[in-house]
Amino acid sequence: MKHPAWCYYKNNQEKGNIYGKLYNFYALSDKRGLAPENWRIPSRNDLEILIDFIGGETDSSGVFVAGKKLKSNKGWDGNGNGTDEFQFSALPGGCRLAVSNSGDSFQYVGFCGSWWISEASTKKSAFFWSLYSLNGSIGRNDRNMSDGLSVRCLRD
Repeated sequence: MKHPAWCYYKNNQEKGNIYGKLYNFYALSDKRGLAPENWRIPSRNDLEILIDFIGGETDSSGVFVAGKKLKSNKGWDGNGNGTDEFQFSALPGGCRLAVSNSGDSFQYVGFCGSWWISEASTKKSAFFWSLYSLNGSIGRNDRNMSDGLSVRCLRD
C-alpha cells in the first residue's frame, strides 16, 4: 500500500527533537498536504537555483562549496561540520530504508542528511538530495518512495 507515513530516527522521539521526522514520499504527495500554507516542497529546479546562488557545487579547484555552506556548524561526524553561512542549518538526520540488506533500516545519522524533492522519477522512486559529512558534497539521486527522508519546505 502507498500510505503516507513518518517516523523518528530509530523511532526515538529524542532523535526527532534534534533531527525532525523522516517522511516517506507518499506523505509529500498526500492530498492533505505536508507543507504549511504558503510553503511547498522544493523541486529539482529549486535545488539547482539554491546551489547556483550559493556559489556552485564546487570551486575552480574542485573543492565542494555549496554543501559546506549549507551544513550546520555542529552535529556532523568527524570533521564534517559546515559553515552554515546561509543559516540553512542542514543536519545529518540519516534515513530509514524501506528494505535494508543489513537488517537495520535506520542508517547514516551523523554522516548524511537527505531531503525529498517534490518530483517522482518513476512510479516506485522519487528524487532526493543529500549532504555528506566527509567532503560536503551534494548528491542527487532517486530513492524508493517508501524510504524515510527529511523534508525542508520552501516559502512561496
